[in-house]
Amino acid sequence: MAEFRVKLLDRFNNVKEAFDAFARDMPESRSLTKKEMDRILTKYGLEWANREERDLIFDQLDFKGDGHVTMHEFHVSIEASAAVRKIEDLRRRWLACGYGSMSQALMTMVDHSVVALTHRMQFPEFAERLSRVNVMEPSEHLSVFNAICIDKEKGRVSVAELACAVAVVSPNLLLEDVRDRLVKKYTGDLDKAPAGFHGPGHGHGRHSGRR
Repeated sequence: MAEFRVKLLDRFNNVKEAFDAFARDMPESRSLTKKEMDRILTKYGLEWANREERDLIFDQLDFKGDGHVTMHEFHVSIEASAAVRKIEDLRRRWLACGYGSMSQALMTMVDHSVVALTHRMQFPEFAERLSRVNVMEPSEHLSVFNAICIDKEKGRVSVAELACAVAVVSPNLLLEDVRDRLVKKYTGDLDKAPAGFHGPGHGHGRHSGRR
């Protein structure tokens, strides 16, 4: 899939541009057979080296194994195939793999244990935890580890430190996750939430005016 992504970027400036073009022929609500997908990609100059390559790519995109591919499946596969070299790449990988928020992926790394977030670990254990959230390659593990490792002498990191790094490149997503939790807790009525969680311009009651 990574090789197909390279072919895509040889033809288009970025992945978004490619999918904007495909969307004109492949609406998200419509599933495509192998022959239909072959026709659309050929239209945009994405020729296959041989039928085996075409079949391999289609099979990788066909998550359900039902002989059809949707725009969503296609997009997810392409984005998830990008190598993780920076924290921004990690964020993109998690979103492509279906995590609704960054904290969801982070908590999966620690088996949903808040206490374990601050547990400091060396590279092998950290690599294993990254493998739990669709980061599989050793080179990707090393890139993420080096990006957040402050204690170079002891060579230990924590998932909490990774969370801080992710927050730098994706603060809005983390804030949206907090808001989502509040909406669920207060049954959609954020006026019941503590002051400061309502967002700009959401003044109400006796807190909204000056004394």
